[in-house]
Amino acid sequence: MKDGDVALAVRFSDIRVATAEQPESVAATVLDRRYLGTSEHLTLKLEAGGEVVQASVGAGVLAEGISRVFLIVADDAILMFEK
Repeated sequence: MKDGDVALAVRFSDIRVATAEQPESVAATVLDRRYLGTSEHLTLKLEAGGEVVQASVGAGVLAEGISRVFLIVADDAILMFEK
């Protein structure tokens, strides 16, 4: 691919959400939580850059009141598209 703008994408299922910082993790602030039966849909704002992203976790995985989490994405889960 020649130099140029690209867009990156990651599937919900490829984003791991942790409550403690880990190697290669990215800190995020929880903006919204929606309970969907067996899972929760999260709206998160990345601390570095301020982008808003979506993630999904199992219901009850995150305790009530948690406002800061850490996101982990495996390198092979990142999809890249030319703009």
